[in-house]
Amino acid sequence: MATKTLLELSSEHSGASSKFPIACPEHIIFCLDVCQEMDRETFTVRSGSTFSPLNLVRKAIAIFMEQKSSCNKNHKYSLVLVHDECSWMVPFTTQHKDILNAIDEIPESKAHFGHFTFDCLFKLFKKHVILPQSPDSTVYRAIFIYGRSNCMLRSLCDSPERKEFLESANFYIDAIYIHNKLVENAENNKCEEIYRELCDLDKEGKYYIFEVSGNTTKFFTIFAKLIAHPRQRAQESIAFKKSILDITLDEEV
Repeated sequence: MATKTLLELSSEHSGASSKFPIACPEHIIFCLDVCQEMDRETFTVRSGSTFSPLNLVRKAIAIFMEQKSSCNKNHKYSLVLVHDECSWMVPFTTQHKDILNAIDEIPESKAHFGHFTFDCLFKLFKKHVILPQSPDSTVYRAIFIYGRSNCMLRSLCDSPERKEFLESANFYIDAIYIHNKLVENAENNKCEEIYRELCDLDKEGKYYIFEVSGNTTKFFTIFAKLIAHPRQRAQESIAFKKSILDITLDEEV
């Protein structure tokens, strides 16, 4: 019996994405939550030092861009800030410092937001992104970083903008949910519900959806998993074994 090559095995596991060229550049949109919880020092390292999620996100994005651009210098990055609405802060650029400087300038948040309507992101994408028709063109990928533990996500499933982007072969959206299991209003903790809502974005296994709470090692591991080009990587269900119960089992390392 003939031995299958690594490429053949990869194609079997990557589904429809294997039909498309994988060397095309990415335009990556960092969608960064700027809620009050992102400024609280809830992550602890082995030395005992504590860090806020926003501080770690800045470090992780710097490493992420450096690694991505070492693979393809034509990758571009942009920054969207998520508060009660969404703001496009930095247009697509190859200059890493533009993204990092913008993050450094984010003021400390004092705001407690109500629910967040996810579809405002897609409306913003519609204003700034022209999805290519050819599958061998640029791939757009949003990395949604959400940090609220008692602020539910709302989504309009019939939104035309949402439908256009999620059905495009040239668009991906990954998510990192940074939650705090020990929020002050524990009775209003909606971590699991929020995580389920994020997972519901992905009906075909195209996207990577992760959660983390206070575990610095896991946090940086998640960003490392996102470095791979979305057309090169396996579906999440194949690449990583994950259960909805993971959100209750996240232990500090």
